[in-house]
Amino acid sequence: MTRHTIPALCLTLLLLVGSPATLTGAEDEQLTRIYRPKHAQADVLARLVSQSGPLVKADPALGVVMVQGRPAQVSMVLETLAEVDRPQPDPAPADPAPADVVVDLHLVGAFRSEADSSVTPEPLREAIDEIRDTFPFSSYRLLESLTVRTAPGGRLASVKGQIQSEDRVDYSVMLSVADERPTPEAIKLNLISLKFRRTDSAVGVEEAQIETMLTAAHGKTLVVGKAGVRGIADGIFLLLTARLE
Repeated sequence: MTRHTIPALCLTLLLLVGSPATLTGAEDEQLTRIYRPKHAQADVLARLVSQSGPLVKADPALGVVMVQGRPAQVSMVLETLAEVDRPQPDPAPADPAPADVVVDLHLVGAFRSEADSSVTPEPLREAIDEIRDTFPFSSYRLLESLTVRTAPGGRLASVKGQIQSEDRVDYSVMLSVADERPTPEAIKLNLISLKFRRTDSAVGVEEAQIETMLTAAHGKTLVVGKAGVRGIADGIFLLLTARLE
C-alpha cells in the first residue's frame, strides 16, 4: 500500500463515521469528524461555525466539512452544523422596473348656444355627463386630444399645439409624475399645467391657464379643470386619463 493510499482510506473511514451525535473520549484526545451538508454549501457552513477552538475546514471537492478538536468541541460544532444546514429560502423577486406613465389629455369645448350634434367618444362620455350636472352649457365638443408618455421621477414632459379657430390659439402642456412608484390604483402627477395663448390683432395677447396636481387610477378619466378662452368656446375643460405601460 502506497503512502498516498493511506490518507484516502482514512478520509473514507471518517466519512462513514461522521455524525452530529454527541462524541465521547478523553478530554485531551483530538478527534476528526466529517460533516456532509444536506442543503448548504460546505464552504458557507465552514465560515458560519469557524471559531477559536476546533479546526473547521471545508473540502469543496468532496462537498464536506472537516471538524478537528477535543470531543466536546467537535460535538458542539457538529450540532451547530446540523442546525444551520437548512433549506435556503427563495430569494425575493427583484422589484420590476418603474412602468411608463401614458397620459391622454382631451380639450373639450363647452358652448351656451351651439346645438349638441357632435358624437362624444365613449371613454369621455361619463366625464362629460358629470360636467353637465354642474355647468349648464348647451353643448360640448371634443376640440383636441393628445398623448404624453413619461416616467416617475419628476421629469417634465411637454407638448405644444394649436387649436384651429377664428383667432390663433396656441396651447402648451407640461406634466410630471411623482417619485413614488405608480400603481394601477395610484398614479401621482405632481404637476399638470395647460396654458392657452390667444393672439388677436385688435386686443393683443390673452392667456389662460389650468394648473394642478392629482392622483389618478389606471384608465379612469378625470375632469382636471376649466378655462375661458375667447374665440374658441365659452369654456374649455381639460380631461385626463392616465395609464401604465
